[in-house]
Amino acid sequence: MKGAIILSLVVAQAAGGSAAIAPAPSPEASPLKVIIDVKARTLCTALHDNVAVSLAGLITNDRIIDTGRKAILKMGADQVKGSIAHPMDALVAENVVGSMVHNLAIIDQKLDDPARFPLDPKTDDERLADRVKAQLLAIADTQRRQLNALNGTIETDNLNTMQHDVVQPTVMDKAGATLTPPPDTNISNAGLKDAPNTPARTDPRTLAAGNLIGTTYYGSLADAMSGQQQSTQELESTAAATIRQAAAQCAAEAPQPSP
Repeated sequence: MKGAIILSLVVAQAAGGSAAIAPAPSPEASPLKVIIDVKARTLCTALHDNVAVSLAGLITNDRIIDTGRKAILKMGADQVKGSIAHPMDALVAENVVGSMVHNLAIIDQKLDDPARFPLDPKTDDERLADRVKAQLLAIADTQRRQLNALNGTIETDNLNTMQHDVVQPTVMDKAGATLTPPPDTNISNAGLKDAPNTPARTDPRTLAAGNLIGTTYYGSLADAMSGQQQSTQELESTAAATIRQAAAQCAAEAPQPSP
């Protein structure tokens, strides 16, 4: 994503500390570029130890989200075609959820550091650091919404799978005869032999596969995720400008390397 690429070019290299960012399901990876040297100034330390690690997670999440969106779209195609690949594609989306939960927890921890981001910023450095923090948290919030949508979909999918796998109990009437449940289990039709004014339904097989994918819940979610990715890019561009400002200050005051 363009916004993520911009962000990766404006921050010092991530610290190799204990917080490890979960990789995207895709093997593709591009390390953050080192373009500044920072000195032991609070703002610069926050950039190096907190912002850089948070950015690594946010950038990775961008790639992970796109992997999840493609998996969800594939699940829609599986549903249309009746493909047996559905469980495997659902597993990809489930792995995306796990990776994002891991990364967002690290991001929250790094940005919730009062030593680097005072709750009541008083100096110019503290106010600038607070602005960086707020903008990164805004990006994380959009990613969290994507996460919640994916997680809700996977949980519902798993629940439906379990319901299909459970053998329904046999119900007997008072005389001992087996009662057969009505074919229509819609609660709004409970107690009715026939559902009046039931609209005619188009056989899905008569629709073009591409159009039908878009009518599934999975297809709709994939479209919504794509729109959310565009909104995230705007937030990333705003954050990139603020981080460039902070990085430039640290670079200007950094000690020059010996010849």
